[in-house]
Amino acid sequence: MVAPVNSDLLAESVTGSVERILCERSYHVATMDYDKDLIVQATIDFIAKVTADI
Repeated sequence: MVAPVNSDLLAESVTGSVERILCERSYHVATMDYDKDLIVQATIDFIAKVTADI
């Protein structure tokens, strides 16, 4: 688990689009925990959005 401020630092260091989701039900490995379906769907949606103009 990391503090939300870490996502601020990461978001400030990239030049492309950034979206964040809060995984309130998961622990250390969120992609294998309760929020995994949320992460998968958010990732698919984000990729579709940023590649729509390509």
